[in-house]
Amino acid sequence: MPTTITGAQVLSSKTYEVVSRKIATAKGKGWNPFAIVTDMLEEAGEVASMVRGLEGYKPPEKVKTKGMLAAELSDLIYGLFLLTTKSI
Repeated sequence: MPTTITGAQVLSSKTYEVVSRKIATAKGKGWNPFAIVTDMLEEAGEVASMVRGLEGYKPPEKVKTKGMLAAELSDLIYGLFLLTTKSI
């Protein structure tokens, strides 16, 4: 389903609110800009690992696929959208 950047940001913001409430209830903490950025850094590392494995620079422990890379990239982009909707 195609969407615009603005539409993706709105959807990310709504999802953020739901997830943040669940985290706050479970752990007594919510997502804030610091948590979002640290999560993005973790996702960037996972993207880097996928690319290294797919390009043959580092033999992966598990098989890496382009679909897996797409999923990691979408996680990273989601974090970016969250950060833009919850700008510091």
